[in-house]
Amino acid sequence: MNRIKQSLINFLNIFSYDEKRRKELDKFKSQMDKYKNMPLEELKFEYIVSNAKCEKKKSEFTLFLLTIALSVLMNVWDKFFSFMKMAIEYAEKTAGDSVEIAKISFIISSIIVFFITAVIFFMLFVFINDIHKMKIKIAMIEDVMH
Repeated sequence: MNRIKQSLINFLNIFSYDEKRRKELDKFKSQMDKYKNMPLEELKFEYIVSNAKCEKKKSEFTLFLLTIALSVLMNVWDKFFSFMKMAIEYAEKTAGDSVEIAKISFIISSIIVFFITAVIFFMLFVFINDIHKMKIKIAMIEDVMH
């Protein structure tokens, strides 16, 4: 019984803040040791490549945000819902069970809107997370170089 209790405690500790912080600190220390043991030329190369990748990722992020802003300004969603309205009006004229068609059209459009929104938020999260990790890497290399 005591062994099961200890196993459960160990499992729950995996998700604790202290355990995550300890793992991040271990990873940080090993990464710093790696950079400290690198020859200066290789360290400079790593710094330049990391900086270039970070700038590229920031440019991609900016382009992604501009694309989203442009789609909002061009009323992409308004056109999408106008299309759905037209589909529902067409269904009313051609079929006898227009309420059912309207429900299905609304459900499909809601799923599409939710999916697109989820993909956009996921991509934003990935971009921000990647840039954050690159900034940490660059700061670590700068710390070793100076």
